[in-house]
Amino acid sequence: MLCAGCYDDTQLKTDIADLQSRVTAIENWCTTANSQISALQSLVQALEEKDYVTGVAPLADGTGYTISFTKSKPVTIKHGEKGDKGDKGDDAIAPVIGVALDTDGNYYWTVKIGAADPVWMLDADGNKIRTTGDNGKDAVSPQVRINSATNMWEISVDGGVSWVSTGVAATGAAGAAGVSPQVRINSATNTWEISVDGGVSWTGTGVAATGATGAAGKDGKDGKDGSSPVVSVKLFTDGNYYWTINGEWLIVDGNFVPATGPQGQRGATGPKGDAVFAANGIDNTNADYVGFTLANGTKIQLPRYKPFKIGNDAVNDAITLTAADITVPLKLPSGFVESDYSSIMARMITKNTTDSDIKTKAGVGPAWEVTVNKPTFTAGVCNDNASVNIKPIMGQLAVGDNSMLEVSLIDADGGKITASRVITAGPIATADPTNHTVNVITRGSLTSSLIDDAVSGSNTLIINGLLSGENTANIAITGDWNVLRTFIQARTANIDLTLNNVENVIGGALHNCQKLASVSLPNAVSVGWTAFGGCSQLATVDLPNATSVGNWAFYGCTHLTTIDLPNVVSVNSLAFEECTQLTTVSLPKVTSVGEGAFSCTALTTLKLAASSAINPFGSNVFLGVTTGSCDLYIGTAEIAAQSVTLGNNQPWRSKTWKSISQYSL
Repeated sequence: MLCAGCYDDTQLKTDIADLQSRVTAIENWCTTANSQISALQSLVQALEEKDYVTGVAPLADGTGYTISFTKSKPVTIKHGEKGDKGDKGDDAIAPVIGVALDTDGNYYWTVKIGAADPVWMLDADGNKIRTTGDNGKDAVSPQVRINSATNMWEISVDGGVSWVSTGVAATGAAGAAGVSPQVRINSATNTWEISVDGGVSWTGTGVAATGATGAAGKDGKDGKDGSSPVVSVKLFTDGNYYWTINGEWLIVDGNFVPATGPQGQRGATGPKGDAVFAANGIDNTNADYVGFTLANGTKIQLPRYKPFKIGNDAVNDAITLTAADITVPLKLPSGFVESDYSSIMARMITKNTTDSDIKTKAGVGPAWEVTVNKPTFTAGVCNDNASVNIKPIMGQLAVGDNSMLEVSLIDADGGKITASRVITAGPIATADPTNHTVNVITRGSLTSSLIDDAVSGSNTLIINGLLSGENTANIAITGDWNVLRTFIQARTANIDLTLNNVENVIGGALHNCQKLASVSLPNAVSVGWTAFGGCSQLATVDLPNATSVGNWAFYGCTHLTTIDLPNVVSVNSLAFEECTQLTTVSLPKVTSVGEGAFSCTALTTLKLAASSAINPFGSNVFLGVTTGSCDLYIGTAEIAAQSVTLGNNQPWRSKTWKSISQYSL
């Protein structure tokens, strides 16, 4: 009978479990260490990029902190803590990764093995490895791992493509497997025997397995009870466990039999934290900086962000701009001194544009003029008088448009901290009665009272700036155009109007303004449909840069006698319908003429581009024109006086004109 399982192997299982747990712990350490190497790289990059710490928040489990920055992404730093000590043998050693500042002003990776001093980590060509690449980019963090085949620590400096052994064992050698004893009864001797070599050989214990049979008798006595040996283990004075039989040491060849095989070397002393940051290596007590101590003793300090703000008020709500220019005070950081100051930069960020100014210790854009007023100092202390002047450029912003004012303070070390605030464009317009001018700074600011102030009893109105508004339906216009049209329609006296900056006259813009006597639009490029329709008193039109004229644009302008549109290429249908006194029309660049465009009964002079360039000619272009009383000028050398046969398929071909002549374009 074998009783191979009749022993207590708890300690053996405990030792195996302990070895497995230590290997698992080291593998977990590798993962943590590699993540902390990346965190260290982020700290060095923040230092080189002059970044600022904005917050140090403890982790929920108390194992470290999350560090926040003004520009960089947050990083998580774990406390360096002493690991659990191995149980047996000599210590194994874990490499310690760190950084150090070299004489060239750059940080490089280091590695420390055991009690030796840190040394530079080198690449395959023998060069030191930068912690961050040029401009903080394209650097590679070293990684560590245990080679499962060799049980050695290895380091990679190329993102894990290749690995180099450090020659340092990750764990002590595993102990040899212990041997469990087996027991049996020798059938020949009736005694218990024990084997400690897996049943290869057996040793008698001298203990009878059964008692001898009693002599026969009337009441023969029972034989003496046999006994089973009690197999166990016991701790000896050398600190190891050995097998016992019935409480006595089991001895084979004069030696105790160990309950487990000989112990291997001591497993690795628990890693010192994450092999990157020292124990309690984060100093969050200084008001000016946050300190970090690495496991190799290197210290890094990152400055804290000291907030400053735009404006002296307690809140940071949008500032509504209601004047042509405003000065916004800057609240510089508490304790700001002259030695901290290098320069201040301010910029306005608006849709599709950025406008900036910079004032060093020693503009103008499409939407804003930005000017920094630098601070002054008394005995090195700031007088708290820095400010930014912002001025919207006329017509580039509409009421309600938002822009971002961003101000950056550059310190003496090149670090930058930034404050920002929303600026909302309010209604800004001014009147100048002397010059009868209204300056519309922000579109949507025109009012009838401003126009009244500018006209000041005269018959002249000049408007600078762009106008807001659109034609929503059936000449129902909105915004500044509606304010202007309503004002002119209500007048009792004629008025001469100049719109200096308008580029597009919306449809119906000044429809039925019967007191409009003249209009000048030096920068307009298009005239919408019926823009001046029904302006019965309109006698003079100045559109030197317009290229298109919409349907009915000048319909019913009965006082209009002459119109010269030198750059118009497109005239839409009925553009001059019922212009009953219009005698002269000059369109030297026109290439498209719509139906009934020249329905003008008084027309006596018509100047057009070369006939072959006009395509298409709409039908009934000259409806209502008495061509026999009208001189036609065509911009081509092919035209001969009195010829009416040239220009195939042109509407004027079959007409009888007073004359047909060439003119120089």
